[in-house]
Amino acid sequence: MVHWGSCIDQSGAKTVENIEVMASHVGMGVNMDVFRVIADRLAAAPRVSIPRPTTPVVRLIRRQEQISQHP
Repeated sequence: MVHWGSCIDQSGAKTVENIEVMASHVGMGVNMDVFRVIADRLAAAPRVSIPRPTTPVVRLIRRQEQISQHP
């Protein structure tokens, strides 16, 4: 489990959407609002995305940043 702020993608990518739901971490699996959002996004037309290449070094740096943000 992580702090909610760590779940927000701040990259500005057009293919990312942050959605807030009123549910506990475990409760998201049975929350109707979550199911509605998922169903809506699955029914939508696919978005075009450009994959960002990541090297092992980039993944290591990102992981270290995540660890340092969460004591």
